[in-house]
Order: sequence, then C-alpha cells, then structure tokens
Amino acid sequence: MSMKQILVILSAFLLLNSCSNDSDGAIGDKQRTVYVVGQGRIEPESNYRAMLWRNGEPQFLSPADCYGHASRIAVDNEDVHVVGFLQYNGGVKKATYWKNGTVQTLEIDDSSDSLAMSICIYDNDVYISGYNNGHSCYWKNGVFA
Repeated sequence: MSMKQILVILSAFLLLNSCSNDSDGAIGDKQRTVYVVGQGRIEPESNYRAMLWRNGEPQFLSPADCYGHASRIAVDNEDVHVVGFLQYNGGVKKATYWKNGTVQTLEIDDSSDSLAMSICIYDNDVYISGYNNGHSCYWKNGVFA
C-alpha cells in the first residue's frame, strides 16, 4: 500500500469519526458552538473589516472606517480571543488582539507594519505570534517580547 493510499484512508477515518448524527448540534449535554474568523463587508464599496462568526451570526470586530482582518481564534473557557490586524486610511497595518469583541492593546512599533498571526493561551497567559517590521515576533499578555 502506498503512502498516498494510507493518507487517504487515514483522512477518511478521521473525517468519519469527527462527524456526528446529532441533528441539534449537541455533544452529550453540551451545545456545540462553532467559531470562524476572517473578514467581510456590507457593501462592495465599503472596507473589508475583521469579523467573527459565532454559530453563523456575524460580528464586526473592526470599525467601519478601518480595513481589518482576523486571522486566528482561541477559545478559553467563556473567553473568545481573536488576533489579526487593523489599517486606518491606508496607513501601516497594526497587529491587533480582541478579547470577547473588545480591542486589547498590543505593544507595537507604530511606524512599521505589524501583523498578529496566531494565538495560544497557556496557564492564563496569552501568547500571540506575528510579524513586526518584517521580522517574526511574539507578544506575551500584550507586551512585545
């Protein structure tokens, strides 16, 4: 059996085991919540804005006068953490972090582009990785490291 065939069988097995026959979206006694992040806009002429969808319900994270994108999400207990970037009036891109829909400050160099690309919560600390001025970097609890 080739490696490709093994990967196809393994992928199908994982897919079938991740599916559920629950029509109400419940797992045991808990209701499933599905989160998706990205960007969207209301009208063709408007800015693309950072967005979060919770069970299909959209929520804009960035203001209407700002271009934005949400790139990753982490859910820790009841807290929803999202990272991405905002860009006002074609200026520099600013790495951005939202907790429960509210912008939290990330320490950045305001003169160069910065992007928040990934997030991890461990032991009550929030770690965000990304780029600042073209170089890889990370923030711990909003502080540039």
